[in-house]
Amino acid sequence: MKVLVGPNNMGLEKVLDDLRAQYPQVEFAHCASREALPEALADADVFMGWVSGDDLRAAKRLR
Repeated sequence: MKVLVGPNNMGLEKVLDDLRAQYPQVEFAHCASREALPEALADADVFMGWVSGDDLRAAKRLR
């Protein structure tokens, strides 16, 4: 399972190391760029952040 943290103003990416340690079987990734978000979303199962309609259409695996 891949959890993607997108661009945000809340610092959600700051907890990724803790989440990786607690859930080693899950892949946690961070995409800091809005421009790179559609590509990063393509294989993400879970997304944390805000997404546009265009970005959402690229997210084929979101649950």
